[in-house]
Amino acid sequence: MGLNSCEQEPTTTPTPTEPVNATVSGVTYNYNLKWAKDSGGIFSFFAMDSIPTQGSNTGYYEEISISLKTNKTGTFTLSNVNYGDVFSAYLLSKTYFAYYTDSVHTGLVTLTTFDTVNHVASGTFNFVAQEQSPTKNGGDATVTNGSFTSLKW
Repeated sequence: MGLNSCEQEPTTTPTPTEPVNATVSGVTYNYNLKWAKDSGGIFSFFAMDSIPTQGSNTGYYEEISISLKTNKTGTFTLSNVNYGDVFSAYLLSKTYFAYYTDSVHTGLVTLTTFDTVNHVASGTFNFVAQEQSPTKNGGDATVTNGSFTSLKW
């Protein structure tokens, strides 16, 4: 004797397990953290998506990196590395275009957690970065809905 049910199984939307997520020019990426560190008062992290491009640009990944000269929570403006202050963002697209924040192309990072004892950081970010390679001062990339959760260093 078996049991049958007419009720449907509840469906849930999976929660991304990757600790870094963002929407880049309208496309959502779930990045795998490659490293995070707090070195000399500069917190930074680097993450890549897990799926390389296909076709003529096979092997390229979407990459993102953010660096902040801070050791506390708060909201910080991303711009460029200038006069010893580091608040910058970098994006490498799957088509191998490199984008950077600068004094005109900026954004914000909000650190909601920065635990120097347990070495954990969480927060949100958004920015507009300008293409610097292969064409310097080329087009822009817009990064929205960025988040990083419990990054360990």
